[in-house]
Formats: sequence, structure tokens, C-alpha cells
Amino acid sequence: MLHFNLHTILYNFQTELSETCSFYLLYTYNLYYYLLCRWKIQAIISFKHQKRTYNNANGTGEISTWDLVDDTGSINLVAFNLNSNLMSHKLIEGKVI
Repeated sequence: MLHFNLHTILYNFQTELSETCSFYLLYTYNLYYYLLCRWKIQAIISFKHQKRTYNNANGTGEISTWDLVDDTGSINLVAFNLNSNLMSHKLIEGKVI
């Protein structure tokens, strides 16, 4: 896997290089809420949770959740409604995304 420093990514964004560059491949521990550039992760789907439905003031919907793991840590991927349906058939437990 490629490893990019967060400061390098933010510097590239500020100098407008990120618009001409492809995606950055990041480890999960480098993910940061305020990243302002396009990024990708490569991880293994370690667990696929059962799809759930919900009701609230906006109506009904469904939620799908997956646990993603790489050699630096783990994160949860959550998808709602249409994305939940589309991704449920593509993300298979044990596969690399």
C-alpha cells in the first residue's frame, strides 16, 4: 500500500495540485474528517452487519453497515437507502475493496 503524509495531502490541496492529481490512497489511521482532497482506502471487509430498517419524521429507510480493516486499524462503513441497496450486493465479507 502507498502511504501519504496528511500534511503532504493538505499542502497539495492548498496549492491546487489535488485537482490535477488522481485519488490518494490512505491508511485508515490517516483518515481525517476535514480532508479536503479526493481519497480512497484499500481495506478488507471483515464483517457485514445485517441490514436494518428505520422510521423517523422523514419516513422509512434502511441502513447497511460493514466493518473495514487494514493493517493500521478499522472503521465502519455505513450506507443509507439507495446506497444501502446498491452496495449490499457489491461488498462481500472477506473481499478487498
